[in-house]
Amino acid sequence: NLLDSLGHSFGPESREVEEGIERIDKWVEGLYNFLRERFPALNFVLASDHGMTEVKGTIDIWKIILKKQISFLLLRCLKDYLIR
Repeated sequence: NLLDSLGHSFGPESREVEEGIERIDKWVEGLYNFLRERFPALNFVLASDHGMTEVKGTIDIWKIILKKQISFLLLRCLKDYLIR
C-alpha cells in the first residue's frame, strides 16, 4: 500500500518510491531474519500484486466531457466510474 500510494503520487521512478523500497526492504529483511532464527526450515516467499510504469501523459476527463456537452443524465450514470 505504501509503495502503491508513493508511485501514484510521485511516479514509479521517483526518489520517494526508492526510499519506500529501501524502508520495506529493511523491514522484510528483519522479518526474514526473525523467522529464520525461530523456524530454520521455513520457506519464505514474497509476492507482489502488480507493477507500475511511468505515466507519459494525462487527460482531463471532465474537460472532455464538458466540451462534448454530454447530457446531465449521462453524467449521472457515469459518476461512479469517473475519478476526480
